[in-house]
Amino acid sequence: MAALNPSSPIVFSIRVCFISCSRAPFMPPVRASPPSPGLMFVTWVIKDFKSLQHPITSPEFESGGCKWRVGVNPNANNSICVYLTVSDWGKLPRGWKIKAKFWLAIKSPYQRRATRDDPNYFDWYCPAWGVNLLDRSELDDGFLDDHGDLSIEAHVEVLFKSGLQTCCCGKGFRQHVR
Repeated sequence: MAALNPSSPIVFSIRVCFISCSRAPFMPPVRASPPSPGLMFVTWVIKDFKSLQHPITSPEFESGGCKWRVGVNPNANNSICVYLTVSDWGKLPRGWKIKAKFWLAIKSPYQRRATRDDPNYFDWYCPAWGVNLLDRSELDDGFLDDHGDLSIEAHVEVLFKSGLQTCCCGKGFRQHVR
C-alpha cells in the first residue's frame, strides 16, 4: 500500500462507535515500564486545520501486530471528532475481533482534551471508536499552534485479538507519525 500524504483529504464512509469525552484537566495514561510490545504512541500533526472540509486519516501505523489509523472529522455537528480505526478492517477475515485500550487527545502548547482509556472491542460491526473532543468554536482557545496546525496524540495497546494472524514487526515500541 502506498504511503498516505497526511495533508491530502481522504473522503470515506465508516461506522464509528462513540465514547465519552473527559473535559477534566489533561492526564496521560499511566503505563508500566518497560512498555509492552502491543503499546504504540503516535503523534499526528495536521497542517492548516481550519481549511479542512472533509474527514481525513493519518498514515497507517502498527500496534500489537494490527494496523491502525487515527481519523478526524473536522465538521461533525460543529464538533471535531477524533477516532481510532482498524486500518484494513474490510479486508480482514470473517469473525475478526481486537480488544484494545486506547487514548486520544488533541494537544497544544497550552492545553489538551483527552478521552478515557477504557478497553473497547473492534470488529466488523464497529471497526472504529471515536469521540467529539472539541467544539469547533474552541479551536482558537489555544488548540492550534502559531501556524494553524492541530496535533493529535494516540496511545494504542492491543490486549487481545482473534481471527487474525500474529505479526511481530520487530520495530521499536514507540513511533511518531508527522
